[in-house]
Amino acid sequence: MLNVYLGNGWNDREDVVLGTAIYFNSVYTDEWMEDSFTKEMVLDVDKTEIYGPNLAISPILGGIPITGISGGVKTLILINNDPTHIYNASQCGDNCAKWLLEIGKRKDVTIRLGHIMNFDEDKQTDEHIFGIRIVNNYIMIRESKGYLYLILFTIGTLKTEYIAVNFQKCCFWMAFDAYRNINKCSILILSRIYNIIRTAKKQNYNRHH
Repeated sequence: MLNVYLGNGWNDREDVVLGTAIYFNSVYTDEWMEDSFTKEMVLDVDKTEIYGPNLAISPILGGIPITGISGGVKTLILINNDPTHIYNASQCGDNCAKWLLEIGKRKDVTIRLGHIMNFDEDKQTDEHIFGIRIVNNYIMIRESKGYLYLILFTIGTLKTEYIAVNFQKCCFWMAFDAYRNINKCSILILSRIYNIIRTAKKQNYNRHH
């Protein structure tokens, strides 16, 4: 299962690694780089082939050391191979999202996210099924829209203008998610999200009148 902590509350924990790219350079092993799953991720994200524990071939740069692969795929490799730490997945681009889901499908991992990652359902395949647990409040999310609107009250990163403009859309998807997962917690989430959206809409209206 992919467990996601949203926000900065864990940044001071000893087991949280924020600077994943630099950390990777000092801890990666030959075994990690010779793994077929690692090679598949690097090829997909960086379009780069791993030819051994010390060599990667980039279509743009040619031969590069392993430390030359992108910070995003370095983070994926760390998450997949070292469950003793919580890695900062905000070092990953949206092209890493499906691989985070795949790692979570294979094992229990916990990551930190400080931004809204685009887990685009339309790009999911049978091999990359959406499913994450939000650690902040232990909510299970089974579709990407529920994840997006849950962030509204978890870390508050969406601007009030966006909320106001998408008022009906936000309400619909939160209601749909609550309907699919009927329980006390889902109803509480819906209530809190609705109040946030209503306040944002009112603020946006007052700003323009």
